[in-house]
Amino acid sequence: MRPDNYRPTNRSHHLVGRLLLLWAAVIITAAGPAVFAQDARNHDKLIISGASGHLGGLAVAELLRRGVDPHNLILVSRTPGKLDKYARLGASVRFGDFSKPESLPAAYAGGTRMLLISISSGGANRAAWQERAIDAAKHAGVKQIAYTSFVNMDHNTSPIAHDHRLTEEYLKKSGVAWTMLRNSIYMDGLVERAARMVQEGRAVIPPHETRIGYVTRADCAAAAVPLFAEAALLARHAAR
Repeated sequence: MRPDNYRPTNRSHHLVGRLLLLWAAVIITAAGPAVFAQDARNHDKLIISGASGHLGGLAVAELLRRGVDPHNLILVSRTPGKLDKYARLGASVRFGDFSKPESLPAAYAGGTRMLLISISSGGANRAAWQERAIDAAKHAGVKQIAYTSFVNMDHNTSPIAHDHRLTEEYLKKSGVAWTMLRNSIYMDGLVERAARMVQEGRAVIPPHETRIGYVTRADCAAAAVPLFAEAALLARHAAR
């Protein structure tokens, strides 16, 4: 415990300052120097793909909760009308559809970093559509992409992992700084399963069901946001 008469010395201030600078340097190096070459306060624009979806909406809310300026957000969705409340705050709301690649250049224009949320539809086209999104983001000037991906990709033999593996490999070769979030299956869906069991009056569980470490979408959003938004967050706090 500190004594009642404790007063920080200049030396302690210098030490704290140096530690903060070192911490910031580690973040910058980990994400890639090119990502932070611009003044984040004025020019860093964060793209959320699928911003009107479950995870996308939570990510937007988390960004705002952490103090990111809405004017620095580019929210892309197939249903941009659902994002009107963010447009009123100053966010740029745009139409973008992976199945319509011609819509993506305008959707990503001006963005510097992107949270790429994997699409649940598309079937055999999903990996190809996500590659188109990566190409469009790169051509628009995006310097960093954080991709949701899927858990345990190094050893995952699930058919679900196939498209995510292709997207990861493509992103790694794109020349853009990348972060693989590797989200597990969302726990949120268990509520629906439980509701069906209650309605049917019985619990049916496959005898050889794979054991899974579930995670909530809210936790995934909270983990994703700092990884691709730290420059904007640091700049906002520095301006206060």
